[in-house]
Amino acid sequence: MYGPFFRKVCVPVLVTLTIALVTFDVGAQAWPTQPVKLIVFGPAGASADFTARILATELEPIIGQPVIVENKPGGAAAPAVSELRSGPRDGHKIMLSLNGLVTELPFAFKLSYNPTTDLAPLAQVAKLDLILVGNNNVPAKNLKELIAVVKAHPNTFNYGSYSPGTLSHIMGLQLNSAAGLDMTHIGYKGGTFNMSAVMAGDIQLAFDVIANAVQFVKSGKMRAYAVSGTTRSPLLPDVPTFRESGFPQLEESISFIVWTPPEVPAAVQAKIRAAVLKAMDKQSVREKLAVQAIQPGTDATPDALRAEMKKESEVNEGVLRSIGFKAE
Repeated sequence: MYGPFFRKVCVPVLVTLTIALVTFDVGAQAWPTQPVKLIVFGPAGASADFTARILATELEPIIGQPVIVENKPGGAAAPAVSELRSGPRDGHKIMLSLNGLVTELPFAFKLSYNPTTDLAPLAQVAKLDLILVGNNNVPAKNLKELIAVVKAHPNTFNYGSYSPGTLSHIMGLQLNSAAGLDMTHIGYKGGTFNMSAVMAGDIQLAFDVIANAVQFVKSGKMRAYAVSGTTRSPLLPDVPTFRESGFPQLEESISFIVWTPPEVPAAVQAKIRAAVLKAMDKQSVREKLAVQAIQPGTDATPDALRAEMKKESEVNEGVLRSIGFKAE
């Protein structure tokens, strides 16, 4: 059927090409073939860094490669995103960051990147709830009493946040709207300053993550009114949720998300996601997280994470626009 030329020349060439294509395909989907860099948007010692180092330790034996944690704080995450997207986009660089990259930062800062197109969420590894706390001189023992006191003293109460434009700022605006209050926002640069201002009496109230407040609540240096999670915090079991207190619209959490560039092959993204979820799905990991008031994440799909962040972004943008908030 085929002549000598085809058998001697064409067939070997076709076989060689076929082998090359198969080898390329297998190589393109192999992960990992070298150490993996885990970039953290946050400073050493912060909640994101704490979570990332647990993830790195648990991930190494699963993937059979070292996982190197590199902190890239500040700059509205631009240094972290830049590092993630530099070099080959083959899954050997991943990033852990709060979902605020999508739901908060675009409204607080003029970003040099587009978080919805430059980043692909893979897995939610943990969650943080917020808490409303107050100075001990505030004459209210629960949220109902607090609302009555604030209403009885118009143009008097301030509340702090760990940064303007973040969920800790937005939740105060939501409580203002839901309860008919007129609290004035005071933005700080970090939870340490926010908590210090409450204890010093510079502000009467503050929204912050539970991890930043729990030691002061337990030691009696400030009072807690409500937490933002779907359930009470195991570290503060006597503090009700906002939903229990009649404000379901303040049921919100911060998510720790693992991201890759969207250009990473889909098969590799799936491998990273599976390995990350397996690494965090351990009782020992949950116990370590709980010490820092960090809750385990869920197995929400990337599409579900995108949808949830889109919904949160729309809510946050609407709240901030209502007060004429402008990005820096």
